[in-house]
Amino acid sequence: MSKGVNILYESRQYFSSSDKKPVVFLSHKSEDKDYVEKVGQYLMNSGIDIYLDKYDPSLQRATKESDAKKVTECIHKGIKNSDYILCITSEKTIESWWVPYEIGYGKNANKKITTLIRKDISYIPDFLKIEKIIKNISGINDFIKEITTSHSIPLKEVYDYNYSEKYANYNQIGAVTADNPLSSYLEIR
Repeated sequence: MSKGVNILYESRQYFSSSDKKPVVFLSHKSEDKDYVEKVGQYLMNSGIDIYLDKYDPSLQRATKESDAKKVTECIHKGIKNSDYILCITSEKTIESWWVPYEIGYGKNANKKITTLIRKDISYIPDFLKIEKIIKNISGINDFIKEITTSHSIPLKEVYDYNYSEKYANYNQIGAVTADNPLSSYLEIR
């Protein structure tokens, strides 16, 4: 099975159910794009597709035009066409108006919601405490393993995540080491 991709809701309709890979909607505060993109790349390297607002041209246009109704419609479509929601938190998340909306909408749509907490976080809003919480690299790897196992996606754990060519064709996660690409954001355990 191939690596994951950034997927837009328009392209999902062309997949048959046997080809459909799991999609994780990445809920976040826009100021955290660098962190979120690293998490998204990590998920895609494991064979999981993602929905990231940055790559949705309809959403970007609606945001630029301050069209709140269209922004909301784009978020609904992104969540509707996702299987999971990963709320990626930082100290800035508490200031977001959209993150609680996305989590609430996802909960009402019966999406599996998980919160990923940066290692420098000291406070978690109450609405995030009622879902599964990931605090470290082992946790994100277990989250990925749950998804890939339930969707029969083969996965390899690699110790040299800057991987040599021999691992280039594998869906992979990084070992729990300081070399993991998420180690600057998540606890190493």
